[in-house]
Amino acid sequence: SSTQSVLGVLKSHTGAISLLAFSGDGSRLASIDSNGGLCVWDTSDNSRIASASLVTPALGLCWTTTGFVTCSDQGVLFWTLHQGKFVQRSGLNGPSEAFTGCVCLPSGDVLTTTGSGGFVVWRGRNFLRSVEGAHDRAIADLSLVSGETLVPLLATCESNKVKIWKAEELEVVMQLDLTTIPAIGTATTVSLHKSGSKVLVGTS
Repeated sequence: SSTQSVLGVLKSHTGAISLLAFSGDGSRLASIDSNGGLCVWDTSDNSRIASASLVTPALGLCWTTTGFVTCSDQGVLFWTLHQGKFVQRSGLNGPSEAFTGCVCLPSGDVLTTTGSGGFVVWRGRNFLRSVEGAHDRAIADLSLVSGETLVPLLATCESNKVKIWKAEELEVVMQLDLTTIPAIGTATTVSLHKSGSKVLVGTS
């Protein structure tokens, strides 16, 4: 028999949901819609505990140890809880880029991907370092696994390439050229198996 059941329906957004992310302990859920609406939910009772309106719709969303991060073609915002409210602050001293995605590394640093195909790493909200030319084109998606692999691994994709990296060192350990696979479309999303030995690529 089926054990599927609806645990709750969260209603507040005015546009299609574009991004979702659970906090590390699962106690919070952040959601962003296509109109720039941002909500933070308490998963214990499905109540909304914070909301905001983004000037530019976000392209990336991830939780950190102190809050969460959003990124867009206008920059990177770091959100922290202050006196019961989430407060946003811009990243400091980083490059002026369009940012396409973000992930919190096991070290606690935040890695963001750029429209020019590079990486930018932040510590706190301070620029730490950048890697130019990680990809030849804008990075469409990224996926991180840690804990069950020898080293944390990061998978990234652009239109016709997938790369797997050592997440902290940002060293390439494998590259897949999708142009060598007949009748496959443009890569739009990537997911790395928890073992690090398999990667799933979604295409258009």
